[in-house]
Amino acid sequence: MELKRSTGALNELLALAETNFRNFARHLHPDKDPSPGAAGIYLNLSHAIEDLRDPDGMELAIESLVGEDDRQSLIRRVEQEIERNRIRKNLRAVLGLLPNIDQFGVLDIPGPTSFLLQFGASRTILDVNVHDRAVLHLTFQELDVLPEQTEKARFAEGRWQEMYLSNETELWLSHRPEKATPVNVIGFVPARSLRYRTDDTFNLVTDEYSELGGTLAGMRTTPVWSKPSEAWFLQFVEDKPHKDSEVVVMDGRGNLALIGTIQAREAF
Repeated sequence: MELKRSTGALNELLALAETNFRNFARHLHPDKDPSPGAAGIYLNLSHAIEDLRDPDGMELAIESLVGEDDRQSLIRRVEQEIERNRIRKNLRAVLGLLPNIDQFGVLDIPGPTSFLLQFGASRTILDVNVHDRAVLHLTFQELDVLPEQTEKARFAEGRWQEMYLSNETELWLSHRPEKATPVNVIGFVPARSLRYRTDDTFNLVTDEYSELGGTLAGMRTTPVWSKPSEAWFLQFVEDKPHKDSEVVVMDGRGNLALIGTIQAREAF
């Protein structure tokens, strides 16, 4: 049985109710279905349609189904959706201008520079080579070797290295950059905003390779890329980094990601 829908005036609602009543009556009328259950439903429907034929009864039914709170809630939902669409439109316009943005200016650096970023318990490397383009590298490391915070980092022979303690011995881990992804840096999300995170930020991939020559499984942490309309952090983006700010980048497809906090930087 098909139920027709309408959002018109009261006479249209009554016509809709009459149509639906006839559709049900064809199946539930005692001449069609002699069972007691069908007869009871048919009787209730008959009483209901009689009530709706009375204008006061129709208004009372609408009042009981759609109260003031429901109407206000609907108005708020419509207004919120209009606002979300406006924000998405503005963001698309702003993101479309990113190819013309000076990456040196965004990161407040004079020229080509490499950044080591903490990304959970892993690392990413951001190389800014020209004014309008940067390159994001994922790093590869042995599982459970590198703590979230090492003593210091250094840039030597074109690679980032970090020192950590193992059994009171100083060891240096050399990060091997992989999977270069051209990106634009669009801003920074302050640490205080991370409590609003609504989805996972990291993808974890394990491997058997170990930079230190061991046989333990390795761990590669990769950013989660989101469309601008789905990136929860966009409303918090600022144009200057602060302590523990997360770096936000956009890839060539227009997707956005948090890629880590700046731990160190070194000019090429």
